[in-house]
Amino acid sequence: MGLEGLNPVFGKVFAEANRTAGKPIPFVFQVCGVGDELRVIASDFVSNTYQAKLSGAQLEDLRDDIGISGSWSDFLDYLATSLSSDVKLIIGDVVESEGASCSRIVSQKAKGLPKISIRLEKLVGAVAAEVNAILALELYSEFINTRHSLVEEQRSKDQLLKLVDAKEEKCSILTQQLAMLMSPRKRQSMNITSTGDSDSSSIIASQDSPDKNAHGSPNVKRVTNRVVPAHRRSKLRGAVLDYTEDEQG
Repeated sequence: MGLEGLNPVFGKVFAEANRTAGKPIPFVFQVCGVGDELRVIASDFVSNTYQAKLSGAQLEDLRDDIGISGSWSDFLDYLATSLSSDVKLIIGDVVESEGASCSRIVSQKAKGLPKISIRLEKLVGAVAAEVNAILALELYSEFINTRHSLVEEQRSKDQLLKLVDAKEEKCSILTQQLAMLMSPRKRQSMNITSTGDSDSSSIIASQDSPDKNAHGSPNVKRVTNRVVPAHRRSKLRGAVLDYTEDEQG
């Protein structure tokens, strides 16, 4: 059960006195895995430095105390998330002139969920100075890593923006080329349509013209003034009377 899956957690918290009232003091804390141990450091970089180291067995006890079920990675995830959420640093009783001999860091992932409470011991002298140096270097390393991540993210963003601009420019060029290709076809189509309309109009006009109806219509017959011959005209003059023998006698 290693701590490889636990990413370092940094934060700022204002210390709360357990019994004595005073102005809240800002502390910087760090939670990280060192080998098979969990190390917790809290310091104001002045005169108060606290540290706790929890072995694998102690972490198992902590896991049982807070009642986190599931896998080991689930427990580490809950631990890291809690220490990144609502965190309090409670300073213990003041002992003589050296301040509180211990403190307790308390965190909770969300309201209603189990709390994590870890006791820290006060460090003094060279040990405290060494731990402060470790904390400062870890903070600087975290700052460098964060800045590098931001730079890489910004570089990726710039590359994506350039890619989008290139795609938009390419689409614009293709649209212009397509418009140029479609323009002659459109004009040709308009010319064909105009020619067809003109031919249709000519055909309709020729069909409706009087000359066409007079000369070309098969149903219309021209009436001419024909001269009747003389021998036929004599026969048609006067009335023809038929007399029977009875009428004559």
